[in-house]
Amino acid sequence: MRRVLPICLLLASVACTRNLDMNAVNAAISKGVKEQTTLDVSAVTCPDMREIKQGDTFTCAVKPTMGGALEVTVTQENADGGINWKVTKTDGLLDLSIVEQSVVGGLKEQLSVDATVSCGGAKYRATEPGKTFDCTAKVASGEQAPVTVTMQDADGNIGWAMNARQ
Repeated sequence: MRRVLPICLLLASVACTRNLDMNAVNAAISKGVKEQTTLDVSAVTCPDMREIKQGDTFTCAVKPTMGGALEVTVTQENADGGINWKVTKTDGLLDLSIVEQSVVGGLKEQLSVDATVSCGGAKYRATEPGKTFDCTAKVASGEQAPVTVTMQDADGNIGWAMNARQ
């Protein structure tokens, strides 16, 4: 009787490994970033090859169409090539929910004003230090006032100024 050994055993010295389908990883990240952040993606750059190995992590760079960049950390969840990823760094992008919360807190603390703040409804905004953009503060009575937000540095720190009421 002849025994047939799996090809991996026969080629053990040649390194028989299974690799992630990196095209599928790139596509999943691109689609997921769009769904979760509303950012259109122009490019995803991950390592060319990655062995399937549960618990392994690696990073990919995501280039949004509007500018800026995201760093995504990918974790292999199982030995079948299942992955999980999360945005771990942004560069040149402000998370507008954080900007809005910061302005709301500042209005309350500095001016004793309870207001809601909207910076347009998107999740992120591409910008760079020294650039400004407008948000709108609205108080319970319905009055609105523009708020000018300035990105102060590459770490995403901001400054803001309340403008005259509209």
